[in-house]
Amino acid sequence: MPRIEVTPAALRGAGSRATAVGDELRGLAGQVGPGLDAAGGAPPDTAAALPGFGAAVQAAVAMAGQSVISLGGSVDAAAGCYEQTDQSAMPVAGPGLGAGGPFAAAGPGAWP
Repeated sequence: MPRIEVTPAALRGAGSRATAVGDELRGLAGQVGPGLDAAGGAPPDTAAALPGFGAAVQAAVAMAGQSVISLGGSVDAAAGCYEQTDQSAMPVAGPGLGAGGPFAAAGPGAWP
């Protein structure tokens, strides 16, 4: 099985960027709906449909923004999980593991 290496700081950076993009999408949602409401000489049936269409597009963009924000939070949480695993599951130097232990003579890379 290949080795898995994760840099939690890189994950946190990606999570922050995703959250920022999600915030921008939610801000854009507030501008999309009103922009689509302006019929500007459209036929009456089209003009009547535009507010509903604008509201639907606004809601869709807002939901997409919230989804991207949630993704950013999940990536940040994954970074925390990797940090917690590194702190709690990685061996600590001690008898048998560190300098002076029975495995010290084998040298780095001798054990998988």
